Amino acid sequence: MNIKKLEAWYEKNHRKLVFRESNRPYDIWVSEVMLQQTQVETVLPFFERFMKKYPTVLDLADAKEETLQKAVEGLGYYRRFRNMHLAAKIIKDKYDGKFPSTYEEIIKLPGIGKYTAGAIMSIAYHQPYSALDGNVIRVLSRYLGNDSDMRVEKNKKALDQINQSYIEQANPNVYTQAMMELGALVCRPKNPKCETCPLQEHCFAYQNDLVDQYPVLSKLNDKKEFNYITLLIHSEHGLFLRKRDEELLKGMYEYPQFESESINSVIEMLEEQDIILDVYNHHKTYKHVFTHQVWHMDVYEAKLISGKLEDWICMDLDQIHQAPMAVAHKKIKK
Repeated sequence: MNIKKLEAWYEKNHRKLVFRESNRPYDIWVSEVMLQQTQVETVLPFFERFMKKYPTVLDLADAKEETLQKAVEGLGYYRRFRNMHLAAKIIKDKYDGKFPSTYEEIIKLPGIGKYTAGAIMSIAYHQPYSALDGNVIRVLSRYLGNDSDMRVEKNKKALDQINQSYIEQANPNVYTQAMMELGALVCRPKNPKCETCPLQEHCFAYQNDLVDQYPVLSKLNDKKEFNYITLLIHSEHGLFLRKRDEELLKGMYEYPQFESESINSVIEMLEEQDIILDVYNHHKTYKHVFTHQVWHMDVYEAKLISGKLEDWICMDLDQIHQAPMAVAHKKIKK
């Protein structure tokens, strides 16, 4: 690989992104966590607001859980931010608020895997540690003509070792960002801009007109689909919500929701618990797609006539606006 040509391309063509303005390990960490499963354009405003609210690890460590969840509401995948909060507390207690500087220490923090640790070490500390994300996998698979299935962990590890050999010959800070940027701007999943690629001369896929064949990825299992009856239950004080305890969207607030395709079956089930509702309006049907599942939500409006909704809290509209809402329910227009 012509690494000098790659690095020169990056210096000339990279995007001016706010999280690239600093090489602080904390900034790199926050940006990489936000960028997991999320597009750069979506992350940018969240990152700027987040860094103003939590400019240091200590600020993040001292954050209240609900305030933090509200700050990242809309990004989804909330478990990553719970792990980040926990990691910040560990950094505060174990490292006096100073971000650890070795790979061995960083990778032990909650929510930090090989990729994120490698990104922090190479970008923030200029140390030669591979950071293999989807963009880098795509670039290397095409460049090398790698026929291995990249959904198989051992194959990803083998490619990671190749990436490690390249970064050891390079400026780690520039190389890691250059590979990510090349995958994002040029070596794209669809409609790649091969004619502008600094690696095209020795790229196996390009030279053999096989770009659309790489990377090799076995088919994922279909997403599991769920049908829900979701209720906007009104009282004189507002609407009822609850704080989720399930792993998916844990700690976020949601409206009463029941796995069912029939509003009548939900009404009957609640009546067995001595909860009487007056369901007066079919509000709308919503769909929300997660990574591994799809929610179909049939939303109804109702009034609570009698009974007590255990674990449910009545909130007015201002409180609902301030509460960290489950992303699937945030789209429901009241």
